[in-house]
Amino acid sequence: MQAWLSLLSLGLIFWFIINNSVLLFKLLAIVLGAWLLSLAIRPIADRLARWQIPRGVTTVSVFVVSVGFLVLLGTLLRPVILAETAELRQRGPTLWQTVAHQAVGTQLGQAAPTAQSMVNAASAQWETVVATAVGTVAGLGGLLLNLLVLLFLTYFLTTDPTWASNLLWSWLPQHQHARVQVLANAITQRLTRWVWAQVALSLFFAIVFSAGLWFMGIPFAFTIGMVGGVLTIVPYAGGLIGAALAVLSALTLGVSSVIWVLLLFMLVTIVQTHLLAPLLYGRAMGLHAALALLALFIGAELAGIVGVLFAVPVAVIAAVILHELQGAFNHANDPNQPSDLQSVDGLDGMEA
Repeated sequence: MQAWLSLLSLGLIFWFIINNSVLLFKLLAIVLGAWLLSLAIRPIADRLARWQIPRGVTTVSVFVVSVGFLVLLGTLLRPVILAETAELRQRGPTLWQTVAHQAVGTQLGQAAPTAQSMVNAASAQWETVVATAVGTVAGLGGLLLNLLVLLFLTYFLTTDPTWASNLLWSWLPQHQHARVQVLANAITQRLTRWVWAQVALSLFFAIVFSAGLWFMGIPFAFTIGMVGGVLTIVPYAGGLIGAALAVLSALTLGVSSVIWVLLLFMLVTIVQTHLLAPLLYGRAMGLHAALALLALFIGAELAGIVGVLFAVPVAVIAAVILHELQGAFNHANDPNQPSDLQSVDGLDGMEA
């Protein structure tokens, strides 16, 4: 009878997970995002706590500074978009025809759509554009609610580091606490390093891309570089948005400027992806760059932008767990061999 009840309970659990998979995925993303944010804030909160500054004050201050920085970027970006839109509205049709006629071979130039045909096509799709815009505005309410929950959860995870660990210990048997603590230490240490590795990559993109655009005389070089740097927190997608803004700004100068901007973006991306990222990922997290790239591909296929954002952290967690399972298997075959994770000098995991 007990076996049948266990099977029934397991079936109900699977039924609940399948029918609420979207909600559970969203909840998991919020929890993981809050945990990553708390890992970024904790070192600052720990240092200031030594000076008798409450952790809550530090956390709220970080929130305020971050929001202020984003508002400043938005304020700087607004004239960029307005100026580029006005310039492209005047020169766009002529510029498009110039590019089309300068294409390789006259047939390509003739095959390119005219400015009037592009306007007609855009007008035909106007209703679809409006419907999409309405749906986007309607989704902003849910996005703001998710963001609010994310910030509150980040606050609690940062100001009360023992809250999550106490909740976890209440669900685990006593004899498993030490092993899970070692596992949590390793995961927390590597994810903390991942957060700061992302900050370093963002700073590199912002500084180098801004300097390159400024050297080429691209309008609003500093603003575009800073926006691109902030958006690179989303691997690849963020950098492409920064490149698109730079291309729009370069179009006001001519086609040759666009080519130089694209070459600059390719150079910065190659250095960031093939030199800096492997160095930071390998030393900070013990994760090979190829595995990180594979994780990004899988994340993008499964969950789009959200999957790309959390792909590497999930890969780090999976790598640590698999490493622990391998150590446990080796220890079972050879009791004299210590577990690999026991040598990790991490933070205090979920209690740090």
